[in-house]
Amino acid sequence: GEGSGDILFTKGETADAKARIEEEAAKKKAAKEEAERKRAAAAAAAERAKAGGTAGTAEDDLHKLDLRVGKVVEVVKHPEADALYVEQVDIGEPSGPRRVVSGLVKYMSAETLLNSRVVLLANTKPSKLKGVESQAMLLCAFSADGAQCSLLTPPADAPLGQRIVFEGHDAPPEPTLNPKKKVWEKLQPDMNTGDDGTARYKGLVYATPFGPCVAGTVKGGIIKQ
Repeated sequence: GEGSGDILFTKGETADAKARIEEEAAKKKAAKEEAERKRAAAAAAAERAKAGGTAGTAEDDLHKLDLRVGKVVEVVKHPEADALYVEQVDIGEPSGPRRVVSGLVKYMSAETLLNSRVVLLANTKPSKLKGVESQAMLLCAFSADGAQCSLLTPPADAPLGQRIVFEGHDAPPEPTLNPKKKVWEKLQPDMNTGDDGTARYKGLVYATPFGPCVAGTVKGGIIKQ
């Protein structure tokens, strides 16, 4: 009696081992097929790019923008350029406020700008404007004729440093945007304010958990720095 029990047990083990081996083989086959699919997709994308098409659309890059809620804590005139302000903008970083150079002198007084809550594109590569390094980009809405300008304003409850995202595009941003790839430049033409002044990319709202960002007075405008 006992002997046959042992043999059955061994047979059971053999069946288990066989099932495991088959499962491993199936997994390997699936992984190989997936790798083949990815290779084929990459090759097709490369072909499209070579043919002058693109492997994706500008919209695929929306998540790369690191848009943050900020507050202007200091404003001075640029020492070398009458049309520029140099602002210090707090986005809640332990390292302190960012220095931002903006061409807003003809649109608003330093007093208006000071203490304003703003939307900052925080991952631009630092660049010098007339000798002063700008460490981010302050976004505004401009009327089509360029005569009017309004700061983009985040919701009052949104904390400093809160990230602003577009629905469906909330993956982590790039640490620093590569200037050669012109991510912002490709997206900017479709950045606008709706008839109600809400800031958008095409139809996607500049969103926070506390509500959308808006442009105070410029409706149907163009968003740029």
